[in-house]
Amino acid sequence: MVLDTCHEIARYVSLSFNVSKCRCIVIGKMYNAVISPLYIGNLQIEWSDCIKYIGVYVINCKHVKFDINPVKRSFNAACNSIFSHSHGTRELAILMLLYAAPAAA
Repeated sequence: MVLDTCHEIARYVSLSFNVSKCRCIVIGKMYNAVISPLYIGNLQIEWSDCIKYIGVYVINCKHVKFDINPVKRSFNAACNSIFSHSHGTRELAILMLLYAAPAAA
């Protein structure tokens, strides 16, 4: 199995996998099936309904689906923080931030 090969090569070069940061996800027809656990060495990798990859959540379903709501919430929180502490901030800078803000979903 590919994971066994990866584990052996990692051990050979004195590296190890952090299984607590690893997740498995299924995308496609079998997305809601019960699948046997996968292992790296003797440590089990957890199956998950979604994974975070480069700040975007990938959701298990029949087709590739992304959840960008956490990113939008973070952006809105950052803008609100700027606006609430913007005493003396030039109006043009605030207008530019408002113009760049994503539309509310």
